[in-house]
Amino acid sequence: MSGDPLNAFHRRQHPRRPRSDLPDLLESLARDLRGIGYTVDGVAGLLGPAAHSALSRDQLVPALIATDTARHGEPTTAALAAVVRLWLLAEPQPAATLDAALPGVRTQGLLELGLVEPATGAWSRRRWTCGRTAGTEPPGKTPRGRHPGESTDGSGGAELWVASDLAAHQRPGVLRHDHVLGIGQASTTLVQVTARRHAARALDLGTGCGIQTFHLLHHAEHVTATDISDRALAFTRFNLLLNAGQLHLDPSDLEARVSLRRGSLLEPVAGEEFELVVSNPPFVITPRTPGEAAADQFTYRDGGLPGDDIVAALVRALPSVLAPDGTAQLLGNWEIPAGADWAERPQSWASPDTDVWFIQREQVSPEQYAETWLQDASEARDRRLYQDSYAAYLDDFASRSVDAIGFGMIWLRRPAGDPVLRRFEEITYPIEQPVGPHIGAAVECADWLAAHDLAAAHLLVAEDVTEERHQRPGAEHPGVILLRQGAGLRRTNLLSTELAGFVSACDGDLSVGQIIGALEALLGGVRTGTARPSAPVSSPRWRTWSATVSCCLPEAPPPSDAAGAACPGPAAGTAPPAAGTAPPADKAAPASGPASAAGPAAPSLPKRGRTYAATARATRTPATPVTRKLTRMGSSAPSSPPRASAPMETPRVRPPRIAIAWPRPLSGIRRIAIAPKHAFSTPQAAPMAV
Repeated sequence: MSGDPLNAFHRRQHPRRPRSDLPDLLESLARDLRGIGYTVDGVAGLLGPAAHSALSRDQLVPALIATDTARHGEPTTAALAAVVRLWLLAEPQPAATLDAALPGVRTQGLLELGLVEPATGAWSRRRWTCGRTAGTEPPGKTPRGRHPGESTDGSGGAELWVASDLAAHQRPGVLRHDHVLGIGQASTTLVQVTARRHAARALDLGTGCGIQTFHLLHHAEHVTATDISDRALAFTRFNLLLNAGQLHLDPSDLEARVSLRRGSLLEPVAGEEFELVVSNPPFVITPRTPGEAAADQFTYRDGGLPGDDIVAALVRALPSVLAPDGTAQLLGNWEIPAGADWAERPQSWASPDTDVWFIQREQVSPEQYAETWLQDASEARDRRLYQDSYAAYLDDFASRSVDAIGFGMIWLRRPAGDPVLRRFEEITYPIEQPVGPHIGAAVECADWLAAHDLAAAHLLVAEDVTEERHQRPGAEHPGVILLRQGAGLRRTNLLSTELAGFVSACDGDLSVGQIIGALEALLGGVRTGTARPSAPVSSPRWRTWSATVSCCLPEAPPPSDAAGAACPGPAAGTAPPAAGTAPPADKAAPASGPASAAGPAAPSLPKRGRTYAATARATRTPATPVTRKLTRMGSSAPSSPPRASAPMETPRVRPPRIAIAWPRPLSGIRRIAIAPKHAFSTPQAAPMAV
């Protein structure tokens, strides 16, 4: 079966497949459907918001009620109602009703195409859904498909009709084992997470009814679609030819842009290379039984291998069919053994020569997993079968000590040079869809960082990033600061003091190295808890200020630069003292003359909770760029570290002051407050871990 081309299905039709060798009937059908408005927006308008929303949840009754009234309306509305009832609600329709609704193709044409089959006095739907390929544009504003090269990101869309087998909620009994799935949650997710770019050759591995192929045709010159099921490939060919006009395909030369091949996994394309591979593989972990044949498996979801081996095999093998710098994106399940981290197995699959990014979106127990997939195939309708299958799932997972099953997205790349990305993360909260453009941008960022000197870079905070602060009622300063990404993967970071200051200064003016240097000057001495000598002062334009520091660690001496690092000048509404004027002697001891390089060492603190005053000098010269950036972080830095005076106790005077508010205290210093002329203390507080 390897590499068997199936572009000519019309030569060996099967009664359970749609026919794609009747171009006149296909053209008539498309014209009739367009004429009655059988589109996503048309159906939504007919049903109304409530019934349409219920239909998306597989609830048919509200739509049946809405269409029961509409079928007695004016001709176009009645025609649309009849088609919706036939193909979306599985409600048999009289032949005369279908002839009136679809006058070009009529009931006989639908029968020849294999889209209906006779019922008692009516015609019943066999397989048919209506869907849209573009997930990036709002309903009602999706343009028609573009020619190759016009849309390099896949954002161009078209209104397409997609044929598939009846879903579980539309038919009685258990699904057939060669069931061809329509537009489902997994296929839509893969469409949304794929990072689109122009590709000469793309591969849709496990195409099903062709949904990924439709999207690839917007930005790939040629698409190869493979599947192990010949019925699935027959549906794909039918859908491609029915929508040939919107996809800009030549029905007489389909192979010029699309190649359909039958085979397992990568066998049909062995030895070939592609710039982009997408795959919604049969990743469901299903119990295997001795003597089980392929016909006993659901080909749309069961890979035929034990556990998560099919996903592991693809992760290992996909780089072999990628061109240099080519990427692959797929969905998958992975088993999580008891006591192990979820990423251990995926990490073992990924080659060190490959760029890899796993995002776990969900994690469920074996019981939840069994319930989900038994319901998916309608096996719950047979109670005995359901019980036996449920037990088989649990026994299968127990045999490998599986504690949970993860689901998520996988991105792979065959790098042209050295690998730059190896990322395994869990994101279980809602994300913005489509997230594909954001994944592409994140990869570009990783490539840029690998090729450039970060210290020399000038960074900007992204437009969708916001800061969120949390504090207890009555607290002067926040206890928690969060950085939130509003778009894409919507990550949230808990900020440290250093990161809060760094991000606040990233507006493109200063380099990363400059910002780090400023942070080190401001925070370095405070973090170490040791005094540093003052640097010489080159400018004579100085004023003397007094400040106090509340310390919580008795063994740590007060840093000589702790107060001065936070001396931006006089508080609002307070005039600065005249040049050379010192604070009152009972408040703090002034420093005499300019600071020297060898200032006195800071004294030790004998008791916890005592308040000590330190005299510091702050410059009044024009602010430097670094000073302006640090102001955004909550303080201004002087051009040189200050010098501390001998400690002395001071009364609790509370004039207007400027306080530095850090997200976490530094080495036991809870707050630093600055006031002109008067020394004052801040309330004592227990230290918090930095």
